[in-house]
Amino acid sequence: MINLNSLRSCSVASMNPIRQSCWEIKSLHPSAPSGEYRIQGPDGQPVNVLCDMIGEGGGWTLAAVALFDNHGQAGWNDEGWLNKESSNRDSSHWHMSSAFMNTIATNAEYRANCFDSTNNYARLWSGVKDYKWHQVSSAASSTSLDGSRPYPTTWAAHHWGLTSGNNEHDALITSHSGNQWACAGNAGPNGEGVVCTGFSISIFSA
Repeated sequence: MINLNSLRSCSVASMNPIRQSCWEIKSLHPSAPSGEYRIQGPDGQPVNVLCDMIGEGGGWTLAAVALFDNHGQAGWNDEGWLNKESSNRDSSHWHMSSAFMNTIATNAEYRANCFDSTNNYARLWSGVKDYKWHQVSSAASSTSLDGSRPYPTTWAAHHWGLTSGNNEHDALITSHSGNQWACAGNAGPNGEGVVCTGFSISIFSA
C-alpha cells in the first residue's frame, strides 16, 4: 500500500506491491502527485518517504534534511539512519543510511538543495556509485540544476559525501568532518555556508 498525504485516491492508494523508490512509482503511475509514499527498504521493511514527482522530471526520493540548529552535532556523518522516524518530513533533521541510499540510487543521480538562506544553491550529481557520509563519495560529474554549468566534484579531504565546486564562494558539500554540510563557504553570499537554515538531498533512480 502507498500512503499519500496530499491525495486520497483509491486507484493510487491501492497500488501493490510496495515499490522500491519514488521513480518506480512515477514510472508506473505518471500522474501520481508529490507527497508521502511508502517504499520498500533494503531490509525488507517499508519506510515512509516524501516523493517529488515534478522537479527535474519527477521521481525523486527525499533522502536527507539538515537543519542549522543541528549542525556540528554527532550523527550527521554516521553511515546508519539518523532519526529514521522523521523520514517522511521535510522540516526535521534526519538522513537515510548510506546503504539504503545506494540501493535506491540505481541511476547514480543525486540532487541537493540549500534553502531558507541567501545561499540557496541547488546542484545535480551523476555517476555516484557508492555514497558515504564519512568519506569522500566519488561522482562522475556535477552541474547546476539546469545543467548549464559544471562544477568540480572534489575539493578537500575533510569534505565528505558529495562535493560540487572547489572554492569558498560556490561549493556545495553534503557532509563534512565536523558533522555538518556547506552551502558555499567563507566567501559565500552569507558568509560560512553552514548558516543556511536547511539542506536536503534527493535521489533519482531509473
